[in-house]
Amino acid sequence: MRDFLVGLFREAYEGNWRGAETYFVDNRPGAGLLDTLGLLTAAEASQVVVPGTSTIVGHVVHLTIGMAATREELDGGRPEVDWEATWTRQTMDDEAWEAAQAALRQESEGLLARFRDRAWEEPLMEALAYSTAHAAWHLGAVRQLMGERVSRQG
Repeated sequence: MRDFLVGLFREAYEGNWRGAETYFVDNRPGAGLLDTLGLLTAAEASQVVVPGTSTIVGHVVHLTIGMAATREELDGGRPEVDWEATWTRQTMDDEAWEAAQAALRQESEGLLARFRDRAWEEPLMEALAYSTAHAAWHLGAVRQLMGERVSRQG
């Protein structure tokens, strides 16, 4: 069961992890969040698609901060996060966009290592469940904001 649940977390970030089948992303390569974001320029990720809502940059920053807080909590800390403030950054230049994608990858890999290697106890299982759901929600939101640009993946 652990391998399966960790695999669902991987699916959100990496896409297809089981070969021919997926559970919530497209079967084609590159459907996970990390590869999806790699299709975008900083200008595209900073674009307001729906007035009054977040840009893709905002989703990436929020998700990265959330994963860092989860990692800190799993490591015994008590993170204090102003969740409203995690949405304040909405635009980036090319250099910042590359760094933001690298930070998201680093945080996802850090959590993945903890989910694979730590004792299979309730706090870890809870973190895995909510982290997977959170990532899947943001992947869907990002792909909706990308609209027709999603077709670049296949």
